[in-house]
Amino acid sequence: QMTVLASPEDMGVNAEFIRLSNQHFEVPGGSNANNYANVELIVGAAVQYQCEAVYPGWGHASENPSLPRECKKTGSVTFLGPEEGAMFALGDKIASTIVAQSNGVPTVAWSGDAIRLPINTFHVPDDVYRQAHIASPEECEEVCQRIGFPLMIK
Repeated sequence: QMTVLASPEDMGVNAEFIRLSNQHFEVPGGSNANNYANVELIVGAAVQYQCEAVYPGWGHASENPSLPRECKKTGSVTFLGPEEGAMFALGDKIASTIVAQSNGVPTVAWSGDAIRLPINTFHVPDDVYRQAHIASPEECEEVCQRIGFPLMIK
């Protein structure tokens, strides 16, 4: 038994994933925040339709660490994907770069390039995460001088 979320746009084009499902839950159209990225809506639909599990696919809510957390809170809906901590660490550019460089993956110079976690650690504590952020114009100038020019600031 497969239940899917379906926006009016997907319904209108007779999307294959809807045709392949056993039933669908119609969600608002428009921005992903209204539908496929809306964790509250996804978990609410899973509970309403008595789904045993949620598979988020790719993009949208599949990158949101609150989805596995909210599924777990229901006590009845399993999240088919990485746990919240791994999802946060690998879904966030800063955290994923910290994890990568801590595990020997070469990275370009950046404000947090000196930060290291123990090897095989995939959770980035909040205090470590904050170390990668530049907090003042003076700190920005210092990091820019260390990295060298030209550079890109994002």
